[in-house]
Amino acid sequence: IGFGSLVRGNGLVLLPVVVLVLRGRTLRQTLVTASALIAVVAAVLTPWAIRNRIEVGVGAPLSTGKASSLCLAYRNGATGLPDFSEEALRDCYTRSPYDDRSLYVPGDPHVYLSNFDAPDEVAWYRRTTRQGIAWALHHPGDVVTTNWNKTVEVFRTTQGALAAADDGSDRLSIDAAQHHAANIVGKLWLWTVTTLAIAGGIALHTGRRAYPIWLTPLLMLISVWGGVGLDRYQIPMVPFLASLAAAVLVATTQRINPSSPQITRSETDQRPANSPSA
Repeated sequence: IGFGSLVRGNGLVLLPVVVLVLRGRTLRQTLVTASALIAVVAAVLTPWAIRNRIEVGVGAPLSTGKASSLCLAYRNGATGLPDFSEEALRDCYTRSPYDDRSLYVPGDPHVYLSNFDAPDEVAWYRRTTRQGIAWALHHPGDVVTTNWNKTVEVFRTTQGALAAADDGSDRLSIDAAQHHAANIVGKLWLWTVTTLAIAGGIALHTGRRAYPIWLTPLLMLISVWGGVGLDRYQIPMVPFLASLAAAVLVATTQRINPSSPQITRSETDQRPANSPSA
């Protein structure tokens, strides 16, 4: 979890899931397990926080880039979606490491990203983080709206998945029409799987009990609310959603055809008395 969080900060959402899976029979045992897991994760993240404090001046255990996402997500005019307007970029990137003339070539169309001030990562990180948090606290209604927009955007399309599969136009040899058709099929599949997964998590007793499967994508989605919504954030959630959707299909099949084979845990545990493992 710790090493994964160094790559993607939302990897920390796995911590409470693992705690629940490994929880003890008593509150004390659960607290001991949670403390041990937190200590191990902290042991991985602390050296990076120390490094950031020494090299950058900010003792953040994860990337300081989270500050720009927070700023873009929670500011006047924010919709929860990516905003590349000059106003937004100047507001959230001024004095950031990107605010450096040497990063741009003459005539670069994105040159307005930079005010060409002297980059000050510490001041920028503190300002944008404080600004984003303060805005969210003073605009709770807008926060609900923007978070809803982010949620919709995550599941709106599969363009992000196609882009990841294409890997810079090096893997998918398809034309624009085929790409459009693949996106339509992908969206229909995603929406069907997501709908079935929600139904399984609510209606099925086994689905409700399988909290590692539904809690993990839920926490991943909540972590998206800390920044802007992108459809590629759906990718790590899909395996969990597909598992719940499959459970719904199995349960539906068994309800329609009660005579179909049904394997239960008790049946798999039963062995003949003369079997070698008995």
